[in-house]
This record gives sequence, C-alpha cells and structure tokens, in this order.
Amino acid sequence: MKLEKGTSRAALVGEKLTIKIPIFDIPRLIKDIRSALQGNGMLREFLSGAERTGTLAFFLRGLKENRREASLSSEFADLAVPTRLSVLGIVNIQDSAPEILSPEDEIYSAFWRKLVDSTDFSSITEGDERIMRRGVHTLQQSDNFGTHMGRIKLRDYGEKGLDELLRKYGKLLKEVLEEKMAEIQAR
Repeated sequence: MKLEKGTSRAALVGEKLTIKIPIFDIPRLIKDIRSALQGNGMLREFLSGAERTGTLAFFLRGLKENRREASLSSEFADLAVPTRLSVLGIVNIQDSAPEILSPEDEIYSAFWRKLVDSTDFSSITEGDERIMRRGVHTLQQSDNFGTHMGRIKLRDYGEKGLDELLRKYGKLLKEVLEEKMAEIQAR
C-alpha cells in the first residue's frame, strides 16, 4: 500500500482498494489552542473560525469531502470511482483507480473547449459561471483521475461545488473523458 496525502485527507492506496481518512494533526491542534489561549483569551475566536482556518478546519473539510464522495458515488457512477463504504465520513473505502493521465493531458482545457463549442456561450448565465468557478480545481489536476473498469473516472471528487458542475455539465465531461481514453489507447 502507498500513502498519499492531500490538503485535508490522507489515502492508503492499495491495488484494489483505497482508504481515505481526514487529516487530523493533534500536536498542531494543541499548539494552536495553546497559542489562542495565550493570545489575550482568543479561544472563542479560534473555535468560531476553526471551520475556516487551522488544523480543525482540515479535519472538518476532510469529513465533508468523504461524505460528499459517498453521496455522489452512485449519482455519478459513470464519472466517479465508486465509494464502497463510508463510516460517517471518518473512513471511506473506494475502489482503486491507477493514474493514467499525464500532466499534459489537460482534462480541464478539453472540457472547457467542449463546453464553449457545444453551447451558445452568450447564453451561459451568471449562475453557470459560479458553477464553473466552484469545483474546477478537481478538473485542473490530472492526478484526480484514474482508470476504473476500462474508463477514465474521477477518483477524488469530494471538492465543494463539484457536484453542481457534474449535474450541469456531466455529459460533456463524460464525452471528454471518453475521447481522452480513446486518444490514450491509440498512442
């Protein structure tokens, strides 16, 4: 098994299964709380802002991302590697999907071109622009994709806002991934 660490989650990646858990750095959390206590009684501010900044934020974000992946797994089965089991977002067990894309494969650029070509771009609303801004981080990094059952799929899809993007533009993304897979197979 190989350990991969992201911003808010760590993943133990095996040949068949991947286990994802939120990152929780207890020594750093203690240090942050001690610092907040010593800083003019700022503990209340530390705790109220803990979901946005600091060590606790990464843990909470990891929990939310695991829970989001568990709920999106079946909805986007043709685009996402399945999450087989989630224990309250603390532990997710997902199929493993080996990396196939190189950084040059640029899924996001291909997706954006497909979006522009297939829509009347002037009809894209402000709401659509918001959807595009949220969730695009996942599409911009080729290592968020892997092969699963002969198809390229998202293997890291817990990012906030990605669900909206997939609901609105999932069909286009599926076409891009199928085209990319055909291109890779032809190499």
